[in-house]
Amino acid sequence: MTSTEGAAPTRAPWGEKPFSLLGTVALYLEGWRMIVMLGLLGGLTAIAIVTLLPRKYSARAMFMAESGSESEMGALAGIAGQFGIPLGSGNSGPSPEFYQALATSSVILMPIAAESTVVSRESGASAVPLVDLLRARGGTPTRRVERATEKLQKAVTANYNRRTGVISLNVRTRWPQVSDHVASRILEQLNEFNLHTRQSRARAERTFAEQRVAEARGRLRAAEEELRRFMESNRSVRESPMLSLEVERRERELSLAQQVLGSLEPSLEDARLREVKDTPVITVLQAPTVLSVADPRGRIKFGLFGGIVGLLLAAVIIPVRHALREAGSEADPEARRFFRALEDLRRTLRLRSRRSE
Repeated sequence: MTSTEGAAPTRAPWGEKPFSLLGTVALYLEGWRMIVMLGLLGGLTAIAIVTLLPRKYSARAMFMAESGSESEMGALAGIAGQFGIPLGSGNSGPSPEFYQALATSSVILMPIAAESTVVSRESGASAVPLVDLLRARGGTPTRRVERATEKLQKAVTANYNRRTGVISLNVRTRWPQVSDHVASRILEQLNEFNLHTRQSRARAERTFAEQRVAEARGRLRAAEEELRRFMESNRSVRESPMLSLEVERRERELSLAQQVLGSLEPSLEDARLREVKDTPVITVLQAPTVLSVADPRGRIKFGLFGGIVGLLLAAVIIPVRHALREAGSEADPEARRFFRALEDLRRTLRLRSRRSE
């Protein structure tokens, strides 16, 4: 029987060794220098990048938007009621969330992106197109405006407070004048959009009401004419019960036509007034204001983020480096294959760089 005492223990192939918690902890303890170095390097790099970025200035504004009026709903309900369509008395206007999304949409921001704004420089104040300030690139002017709109959408934020019903608008750019100009123009564009929408709806209601009034007047004239002809052709109405019933029926039709016309005419006048009404629908609670100092850079926040990224990078590099060292010291075919492929990749990259040079 052959003795196996004193024989060297067999080592598991590379990549098939069991996991050891103590070994993993010891591995990270041995590489504490790399962990500290990469953590500090990541934090300092993030702070340096944030410091080198241009300062930003924010313009803040608060507003409330009307979501409908009882007179508009009452007029529409009166018209629809003639068709037997019941409308509730609830609010039919857009919700505050609609205005929140509208403030950052391309419908509002695209006309602003195509404008110019006054910017103070060393040579003096001058009007500069926003597409130039935002460095919007594109082959055509339309494409440049679209790119500028996309950049404005990243610079504009709108938040809705459900408890107070107030919408907060914030515009953050590199220039305080630009931030103030864009915030003011957004409020103007919101008001114009809502005013145009309200007047368009009133115009449609007015057209519908005019059509209904014309039909009601036609029915009223027809009922009056029928009653007149019947009375002229039947002068002894009281002597005949059948003729008396017919007269009463025609008088009821005439009265009903008068009631329908009387209920439609006020709705028509109300729609005509709302069509030309230009009362602002945006209530500005706080006009756009820009602080005299730039926004804080957030160095601590970005420094911590960069440090965490450095620590995660160290957590990946340390076990990979250990595995590569062990693989290099072992006569494992898979390890040799890995290093051979790595060497081929390095040579290919070096050859391509020489060709490009």
